[in-house]
Amino acid sequence: MSRLARQIEEVSRGYGRKGGKENRASHRKRMAEFGVFCASLGASDLGQVGARHVIRYWNSPIMQSYCDRTRMNHYYALAALWRCAGKPKKPPRPRPVGLTE
Repeated sequence: MSRLARQIEEVSRGYGRKGGKENRASHRKRMAEFGVFCASLGASDLGQVGARHVIRYWNSPIMQSYCDRTRMNHYYALAALWRCAGKPKKPPRPRPVGLTE
């Protein structure tokens, strides 16, 4: 497990303990998937992850194949990760699949 994956696991642990368990578990899974994606781009620390990583995540082929609702569910998971990590602002929102440039 990479350092980034461990950090995401650590900051999201408390998030998964409260609220709807199935929804929170799926959010934590999506957070971990995002961590693997960022690690593949060379990020080794949660402090190195930012808006550019999120934009690349939205533009990745796997995310382009998902419907808009699934992409928004990933966004909600990333917004929760941002809150848990204490990052300012919010991550960039995905564009609807049909509106790519």
